[in-house]
Amino acid sequence: MGMQWFLASIVLWASCMMGAACGFKRLKSPPRPGEDSAQLRLTGSLTGVTAVPITAPVLTLNVPLNSFVKKGQAIGVSEGDTPAEKSMNADSQRNLAEAYAAVEAARDRLCAIESDLAAARAGADEVDSEVRSAEEEAHQAGYAAQASDRRFRQGLESELVHEHTQDMYGSARNREETLRSRAVFLKEAIDGMEARRGDAQTDVREATDELNAAKAAVLSVPSRARQVIAPSDGYLTVLDERLGTLAIASNLEQRVETYVNQKELAQLRPGMPATVMFAEQPERAVRAIVESIGEAGNAAARGTTTPVTLSLLDPGKVRTSDSPVTIVIPLPGR
Repeated sequence: MGMQWFLASIVLWASCMMGAACGFKRLKSPPRPGEDSAQLRLTGSLTGVTAVPITAPVLTLNVPLNSFVKKGQAIGVSEGDTPAEKSMNADSQRNLAEAYAAVEAARDRLCAIESDLAAARAGADEVDSEVRSAEEEAHQAGYAAQASDRRFRQGLESELVHEHTQDMYGSARNREETLRSRAVFLKEAIDGMEARRGDAQTDVREATDELNAAKAAVLSVPSRARQVIAPSDGYLTVLDERLGTLAIASNLEQRVETYVNQKELAQLRPGMPATVMFAEQPERAVRAIVESIGEAGNAAARGTTTPVTLSLLDPGKVRTSDSPVTIVIPLPGR
């Protein structure tokens, strides 16, 4: 009987210890991945940063983003053009564009003249052929007129036939003269076109020379890479991601301001940890703590909401002011 009581006591003691261990494990173990934990999600804005913009366009950085830099420290390399050099470069680019346009215009004029010249030469060849034909016809008509004239004087041909033969000869001569005049006109026109073609060819050569000079001018414009110097002490951050501009955030007392309703307010206490995520980089989290409730600068409670201020704990991850943020505050389990 005593032995049975002793064994039962050992079993009861072991069971109590195992239960306590399991309870302790449930109390201390963090939530498993995928398990929901109580948290409060809010939206707010980042304030309290003095950002000194970096005016030079930075091509290459010498230091990582969000790292601390000293005033006068070289942080990267810019394209380096001074205002005068930029103006010179703009003038050279404009002159180059105008030179390209001038070459195209000169070539267009030359092509038009050569097209008209080819058409005029083809017309002149056709007229020359017609002149040769009209000349032959005039010779034949002249022989016929001479024969008719002899027969008419001998009384072997009537006056009517004689006049008709003479008229045919006169018409052939007139056609020949007309065609010869046309051929002379076309030759003069062709000579003028050839002269204009020569001028157009000269224009093309001169425009091409000006184009080559404009290209050389563009290449001769100085473009020197220069060091970009930090304008103040602070952390190197992005001022505008769309434009790719940078800034030095020199005020590290960064805070996040948000507003909560009465139900949410009852769950918050100063000193509670939080995580802040930026809208433009939601994958990037910054640690923070609830600093004050009901005192966000000089702001007063808005209606049924109360201002809450959080302080960032990672000054190396500063952003520019007024950046929209998402705030996640884990709530203590009930």
